[in-house]
Amino acid sequence: MDASNYWIWWIVGSVLSLVLIAYLLLEYIAWLERTQVVAVPAGLRFVARALQVEMQRGKKRVIVQAQRGHYNQQARNGVPALEKTGALTATFEAQGLRFSSTPEMNPGTGKDAPHPSGLYTLAFNSTEDQSSLRIERVPSAVAADFEHFSQQVVLWIERLEARKAEQDQAAAAAAAAAAATAAAASQQSNPSVELTADAQVAAWRKRAGFSGTSSEIGLDDKGRVSWFVDLDPTGRITLHSNSRTVHTTLQGAEFISLGGELEVAVRDEFWSEEHHTLARFRILKGRSPDERRAWKERLELLRNQLEAQSHARHATH
Repeated sequence: MDASNYWIWWIVGSVLSLVLIAYLLLEYIAWLERTQVVAVPAGLRFVARALQVEMQRGKKRVIVQAQRGHYNQQARNGVPALEKTGALTATFEAQGLRFSSTPEMNPGTGKDAPHPSGLYTLAFNSTEDQSSLRIERVPSAVAADFEHFSQQVVLWIERLEARKAEQDQAAAAAAAAAAATAAAASQQSNPSVELTADAQVAAWRKRAGFSGTSSEIGLDDKGRVSWFVDLDPTGRITLHSNSRTVHTTLQGAEFISLGGELEVAVRDEFWSEEHHTLARFRILKGRSPDERRAWKERLELLRNQLEAQSHARHATH
């Protein structure tokens, strides 16, 4: 083989090697971004290289497996707070579970503005479990496929929540009607007798037309209701403090942590675009800082969801 043929074969071999390397690189990238949705008994499972999300209709829960994630659960009902990082499995009750996908940004250099990195952070937030999971550095293609899958899960969760709200409302209405009837009969026979705390709550729930799935009550030294909060997963809320009661929603609400209390400011029947003063209620006196913090985060999450839904409706008109 003369020198000219040697160089020709060397160039051809080099080109073929580069082509092979490029092909293998593209295949590796495709493998990293490959996803699928498979049917499982009574549910669906989203599968990616470092992530699995399973919707279990029968048990009404969602299970997330991640090779790297950050899980946080607030302290509640005597159970201490929990925090985990790394490879983990998290189980969420379906009701109250929300998803979000946020692009990660690379910091700009000099005068350059931050720009998208091509990676996303997936977040799972549960108001029922008071827990959250963040999965970072998810490729954009995987995040996009998961968003399509999550839309099916969200529709299922919304149906569950609507059905539960109807059941709770019917049960609350029946209980409130019975309690209100009994209280009215008691007061009619003895007008000087004040309503018990349970009867007062039942009367408020009957007037509001809903019974919250999360509620707290504070009593004074005579057993009368000092403050009360009753929260529905749709963002409806009943508040009572300082001898005043309101039935409203969390849209436009504000929350301020005070010394030993949480102040909730909401729109009452006097609120309007021209007169936008919020009615303020102080609740959770005597509760632990962890409980107040968990309530504040839950209220903020529902408030943000209501405002996002309102903006989406306005955008379509």
